[in-house]
Amino acid sequence: MQLTIDLPDELVEKLDIKQLTKEFIEFVVLKNKHSDELLIDLVNDLPEFPSFADQDPLKLQQALRDEWR
Repeated sequence: MQLTIDLPDELVEKLDIKQLTKEFIEFVVLKNKHSDELLIDLVNDLPEFPSFADQDPLKLQQALRDEWR
């Protein structure tokens, strides 16, 4: 299962992805009473959001630049 939602950039900048993900999981699991097996499937299907925390900015910039060479 894959879910894709296209949102305007202005809206995405205002979203708290961690809070949105938490609320989504709570809604699906708690309100719809899915089994543990379905919860595992749900978590495995969640998208990964890249994080630049704890990364060397110079190495990151070089890697992005080298990607286009």
